[in-house]
Amino acid sequence: MTQQIERMVARGHNRGDRLRPGSMSALRASDAAVLTQAEVADLFGVDARTVSRALNDGTLPCIRFGRRALIPREPLLAILTGSPVADAS
Repeated sequence: MTQQIERMVARGHNRGDRLRPGSMSALRASDAAVLTQAEVADLFGVDARTVSRALNDGTLPCIRFGRRALIPREPLLAILTGSPVADAS
């Protein structure tokens, strides 16, 4: 799972025109509980459909509300930094 995410992030860094400077620090500083697919796509520098596929195949964690998928910020940060993901139960 993390290898696919690392490849997504690596591709995003190769497409620097779509990555905003400081986006990881902004993500860490944010108090938002969840991110949208568009926000995660922006962060990774990939198309929203790539994020959608990662959500559908379980590569990225998400909370689903009908057709809408929201990505929890803390587990996403844990995946990106290699930190253990805290159990929500």
